[in-house]
Amino acid sequence: MHKGTLVKLRPNPNQSWSDMPTVWRHTTRAEVEEWENSPSSKGMNSAGETKLPPRETSVRYEDGDTWTIVKSRCAPILFYRKTPKCVQIMNNRTNEIGFVKRHNVELV
Repeated sequence: MHKGTLVKLRPNPNQSWSDMPTVWRHTTRAEVEEWENSPSSKGMNSAGETKLPPRETSVRYEDGDTWTIVKSRCAPILFYRKTPKCVQIMNNRTNEIGFVKRHNVELV
């Protein structure tokens, strides 16, 4: 796999119980501001600390969507830690870009 290759998503081949993978992307500044103005951002969490805004959100897609590889090898920071063995892909229907593990994509 390399940049520009058409791929589709598949469940993890190493786990028989696995569902379709989640494609993650970083939140935009507008989404963070929307969260900050919402009631869910107010107050404290169970540890008595202020709530942190979400840093990632999932990309919505349909089962038949095809994707184009933007970056074939990357290690994005998701959920406050480095996530190795990922690929950055773009949905050809919505042009939304996100990250998914490499073993969850296959060539079309």
